[in-house]
Amino acid sequence: MTADKTSAPQDGGKPRTKGPWLSRLAINVLTVVVAVLIYWLLGFIVNDIGSVAGPDYDEVEKRHIDQALIAREKALAGDIKETARLLDKQNKKQQILSESSQGLQKTMSQLLDLQRISLEKNLTLSPDQSEAFNNSLEVFLSNQERFQDNNEEIAALMEKQQGLEDEQRGVLAQLDEQRKPALEEHRRLMERHRTRLAMFKLLVLIPLFTAGVWLVLRKRGHAYYPLILAFAGATSLKMLMVMHEHFPQRWFKYILILLCLAAAARLLVYFIRSIIAPKKDKLIRQYRDAYEKFLCPVCEYPIRRGPMKFLYWNRRSLKKLRLPASASGEEPADDPYTCPSCSTQLFGECPSCHETRPTLLPFCEHCGAPGEIEGA
Repeated sequence: MTADKTSAPQDGGKPRTKGPWLSRLAINVLTVVVAVLIYWLLGFIVNDIGSVAGPDYDEVEKRHIDQALIAREKALAGDIKETARLLDKQNKKQQILSESSQGLQKTMSQLLDLQRISLEKNLTLSPDQSEAFNNSLEVFLSNQERFQDNNEEIAALMEKQQGLEDEQRGVLAQLDEQRKPALEEHRRLMERHRTRLAMFKLLVLIPLFTAGVWLVLRKRGHAYYPLILAFAGATSLKMLMVMHEHFPQRWFKYILILLCLAAAARLLVYFIRSIIAPKKDKLIRQYRDAYEKFLCPVCEYPIRRGPMKFLYWNRRSLKKLRLPASASGEEPADDPYTCPSCSTQLFGECPSCHETRPTLLPFCEHCGAPGEIEGA
């Protein structure tokens, strides 16, 4: 069994191959894709729950507001609109009369100038000119009278409009006072509705989140663990988003810090347990890595045996280490070896083939016979 082609055995079973790098890359990419798709699916479910209609404000308003006031306000709004229309009509009529009077005044001024010139020259106006002057004067006076009457109508309409607007403001003030309890009740009903929707969303998400966390903690090392990670990550993120949306900011920050504290504490306990009582597969990886670095798997003291007996190295300087020229061609010693720092036997006799083998690895390198792993 070589370290670059196989991983550690899982609970005494056959070692699982790592597979080609392309397959591992595809697994990682598809894990992210599955997580995104699960997140979208949960988003569709949550959005469908959130689309449930809330309380109708019109129904709440009917229980608090006098309908006669609403009808009166609508009638006043209609009267104000009609008065504004009549007022606009009279203003346009007034503008036409004003323009007509200005034209007549200009005509009369021309006739008066003509009459003044005639008197200066001892001449008299023709009958047509006199008749035109008299007609213009008659029409001008009639327009002035109509202009004055129209002014009075405009003033009456403006007074009526002001009275209607004053009454409308009073009605609106009463409606605003009556709407306050309606708005308060609607706000309470909406808060209750949002809380109910949040509970329904969490009733869907919490079991999925709990199942995801349980699977992550219990199925670590499983062949389909990437799927479990995708599921747990998507449900966790969606639940946090729902909590952030529905819970008040003051509550959410405490919930978030408690969740982070629980996660940090769980990770701390996990790493402490991995040191105090490591699992078999991780212990084998730790021992295998130490043997490859020629360090004691227990205390990391250098394994000085054979041609490396009088050398010194650590994890960083191992790659730069060079064997002495006189010993580089010698066969390495195959005798039992015990760490002089922690007294752990690192190499001993194999019970099956009686050759010397690493005592902290699961199989003999000569005959492949399994052996007991110390600390596992």
